[in-house]
Amino acid sequence: MSTVATIIIEPRLLVREALESLMENHSYHFVCGASSAADIENSSIVAEGPKLIVLSALSAENAVIEAVSIRKLWPDSKIVLLFEHLSPADFQQLITSQLDGCVPLFVSPHTLFSMLDLVMIKDVRVMVVGDARGPSVP
Repeated sequence: MSTVATIIIEPRLLVREALESLMENHSYHFVCGASSAADIENSSIVAEGPKLIVLSALSAENAVIEAVSIRKLWPDSKIVLLFEHLSPADFQQLITSQLDGCVPLFVSPHTLFSMLDLVMIKDVRVMVVGDARGPSVP
């Protein structure tokens, strides 16, 4: 797999830096990080368009809104939400959204990159839900 230009949208600097660090060892090339999508909309850094946008620390409702605005900017980019908590209603909302994937933030790096790879390689949507037993892919 070739290098995947990636943007991380995460308001917590430490979490964003941790994700950036993890990506250095994989085929994901970090090109831009921001605390919100509004911070990157006019950025010349990403004029060409990223292949992957990772959203983190957003409610389901805000993730859906962000995904719509990102699709307007970069219609061919894949959008994945890293979530901390989702209710069944949140999950239902995300299934019908423009997101290409949802993965718990607390999964292992191996699982995270396996799910990101799947989103990038296949024309599928990956929705991973987690509970006390760990993640599962419906």
